[in-house]
Amino acid sequence: MAVLTKLQNTSIPVMNKKTIIRILTILIVIIAIASVIAFILLPKWKGIYMLSCGGVIVLNILFAIFLVNKNLKN
Repeated sequence: MAVLTKLQNTSIPVMNKKTIIRILTILIVIIAIASVIAFILLPKWKGIYMLSCGGVIVLNILFAIFLVNKNLKN
């Protein structure tokens, strides 16, 4: 019972909106650069596939940024 009380009283540190958006933006840049490099270095269809996968991940992260802006307060 004492363990349960300790777990209920602990507070989870929450990052603010600016930090989350900055981290997601850095991830977008890294993924975009890696996708373009893979497109250049890999053979034709493998490069196109990697570029497409990177684009889908970037779109998902942009959607996450939209939701963070909409739902988190400063």
